[in-house]
Amino acid sequence: MVRKNQYGKQFHDNNLIVCQADGSPYRPDWYSEKFKRFLLTNGLRRIRIHDIRHSHSTFMLKLGINIKTMQKRLGHSTFGITMDTYAHVLSDMEKDATEKLEEGLHRIMG
Repeated sequence: MVRKNQYGKQFHDNNLIVCQADGSPYRPDWYSEKFKRFLLTNGLRRIRIHDIRHSHSTFMLKLGINIKTMQKRLGHSTFGITMDTYAHVLSDMEKDATEKLEEGLHRIMG
């Protein structure tokens, strides 16, 4: 509201949550460029901003967070999209589960 009063008729009221001071939207690549500069400034390896989302999702899976919860957090419209996107992680987890079950059975059966 303060910005809108400052800019008056020059304010672009696009009903945006995040926008430039005059209310206009940022260019689509604005965040990516800012992120690249952050990585460069801090001597970090260059990755895409989307890679952080993917890492976050994979980490949630590895921690055993419910897939339905992940779907909601990621904004996927269906459970299937989440499952299809992260199936590779689930197959690794399946292998780990099989190995753990096998070890457990060996202990029980002697």
